Formats: sequence, structure tokens, C-alpha cells
Amino acid sequence: MAIGDWLKITCLKNLDSVCSSWRPTVVFSFMDPGTSLKNFMHYRPTHHFTYEFYDQEMSANPEAIRAIIESYFQDIKNLQIDQTTRILFHCHAGVSRSTACAYIFIHQHHSSNTGAQSFSDLMTLVNKPWPNYKICETADEILSLGGALTRPLTEYRNQFKKRLSAYRRLNRSRGLISPVNR
Repeated sequence: MAIGDWLKITCLKNLDSVCSSWRPTVVFSFMDPGTSLKNFMHYRPTHHFTYEFYDQEMSANPEAIRAIIESYFQDIKNLQIDQTTRILFHCHAGVSRSTACAYIFIHQHHSSNTGAQSFSDLMTLVNKPWPNYKICETADEILSLGGALTRPLTEYRNQFKKRLSAYRRLNRSRGLISPVNR
């Protein structure tokens, strides 16, 4: 089964429509603290996990990020996944937190356990992602992967050095101003 048949990534704006049309059994929400999902998601999956933290890399609190990632690992470890499982990842923009956590999930549960293959699989699901480096780095450390997750991400970021500034311009034009420095 192709990865896109059982795993998707979306943004907050499209969350309810993706849930209604695709009907995931598991939803992972990576939200800014205090953001309520009640206006964005009316669908009720079998399992719904919500993690609250700002999408930041430069000023991220390493201990807080580590605690969230460890909680995420425990939640995915406890999931019973079979051929009927459909997993949806989302964050505010569907670009950074959700893609980082989906990348980690793919690496643990789908790919040939090489970071490059996991990143390649992620790229089949999303257009122009910007996975949160701090999340990937923390997961890489917890899992003792020796850079397997961060190397492909660093290569990708080096290829597309202007992408983050382009996202910032796009978000400003949409009136979306981040409360944190990235």
C-alpha cells in the first residue's frame, strides 16, 4: 500500500474538510498553546492526540521539546496499527511541526530505516515542507540515530535556503504573524 493511502498531512484551515473526506482513524494535532480545535475540527477519529508547543527552532526550550517528543513516542508506541489505519498529521500551516513529526513516524514505521528514504517518502506527501529541525534533532537524539534524521533535512534546507523567508512573506501577506522567532 502506498504511503499516501494511509498517511496524510494538512493545515488547520483544511483540517475539517480533509477529515470529512478522508476519514482518518488517528489524528495527530501539533498546535500553538491555547489554540482551540473546536472551530476547525468537527470530525471525531478513533484516536486523537494533541500536543501544544510553538513552532520554534532558535529559542526552543530543549527540555520542553524533549518531553513532548517523548510523549509523542509513547502515544505512537501504544497505537494498534493495521491495514485499516489512516493517520492524519496537522499543525497550523501543515509545513513544519506536522511534517517533522510525520517524518519521524515514517522513519520508525514505514521506511527502510534510512533517513534519506524516510525523507523521500515524506516528500511524496507534501509540497515544499519545512520540517522543524529542533523536533527532528531531538527525536534523532532520543532514538540514538546518529544524525539519520537530521542529515537529509540539512541537505534539503541547503538546497532551498530561501524557502523559510518565502514562508514568512506569505504568512505576513495572509496576516499570520508568528508569536515566536524561528
